[in-house]
Amino acid sequence: MPAKASGKIKTSIIRQTQKNGDIYILERQTIYDPEKKYNKVLSTKLISKIPKGSEMNCTPCQGHFWFLVSIILDTHHFWY
Repeated sequence: MPAKASGKIKTSIIRQTQKNGDIYILERQTIYDPEKKYNKVLSTKLISKIPKGSEMNCTPCQGHFWFLVSIILDTHHFWY
């Protein structure tokens, strides 16, 4: 039996590859919509952009998110 929807806003950090080879690290806030039975994206914020073939360039972001992104990039565990 599946778990019940909590109705809470969930924040996740994801890695999104663009067609030109750039990689965007995004913070995405979602909430489950029980009527439509899918997750609704409330907001998406760019944390970092990694151009193809270069090192990471951080956009202005909060300190704890930069810490999380550095851990993700160092350990190569990405969420899709």
